[in-house]
Amino acid sequence: MPDRRWAAVEEEVVRAGVAWHRVYGEGRRWYVGPFWTGEGDAGYGDVRVRRLAASPWPEQLAAYWRWLDDGGRPEPDPVGAPGAVAAAAFVVADLVALRAGRVPPGRNVQVGIDLTEGVVRRHPVLPVPVGLMREVPA
Repeated sequence: MPDRRWAAVEEEVVRAGVAWHRVYGEGRRWYVGPFWTGEGDAGYGDVRVRRLAASPWPEQLAAYWRWLDDGGRPEPDPVGAPGAVAAAAFVVADLVALRAGRVPPGRNVQVGIDLTEGVVRRHPVLPVPVGLMREVPA
């Protein structure tokens, strides 16, 4: 989903206090989370700011997001369906934990799934303190 739409969805669900998950494919990898369950959790905005800060090419990453916002669509991944199933399994695990009153394993964590390499990575995502970091226009 384009960047502007992710940001708009996050704004709506945070305002409503509704837990939400984010799943997307990028290249041959699938990403899940972090699972936002309430105030103080990391969400899309935190991932976005931290990705830009950590990128060796933040201008290119921002340009890619603008391309998606403007209607650009990447080529579909030939292993996309199995990757989507794997991503869905992580979402279900978080929903089951939340429903059972446990801390979901995807809270403040982004899972990266690369089925071509057979690798699953869990990346902690800390919420960015309000006012500490902001995106600077290019």
